[in-house]
Amino acid sequence: FNHSLELLNAINAHEDVSYWQILGDNFYDQEGAVSSTWFAGLSSESKSKMFSTVPGNHDFWVNSAPKLYVPKDQLGNGFMQFYGQDTIAASSASPYDFTNNPDSSSADAAENLPASSNYFFYNQVGNTAFIGYSGAHAYDTMVP
Repeated sequence: FNHSLELLNAINAHEDVSYWQILGDNFYDQEGAVSSTWFAGLSSESKSKMFSTVPGNHDFWVNSAPKLYVPKDQLGNGFMQFYGQDTIAASSASPYDFTNNPDSSSADAAENLPASSNYFFYNQVGNTAFIGYSGAHAYDTMVP
């Protein structure tokens, strides 16, 4: 925990670093305290760099898969709001697509994921392009 913070803060102290990312399975944190504490430990240099992230399977189901679903699983809802990014879902009316109710009780609760457009983004920093998306959604939900 502290080692990753020290390493990231040391790297981001350099002027030649423009961005950093967390690529999946961001935190196994169902309550939010660990994530909040970790981000509070970032230096001002780290916080001033562009940051992006994509969700891993544990950001939807803490035990890794729908078949291991537990009621406290975020199903990606916590991720999309905590790491608010400029995704395809964003519009002038709302930054997210909340058409799927995460609190609905049904037999397929483990599959009641937010729309894939809440996780799909693309941007560019200098001559580097980034495309981010959710691995929990079917590919055909992310193509035009």
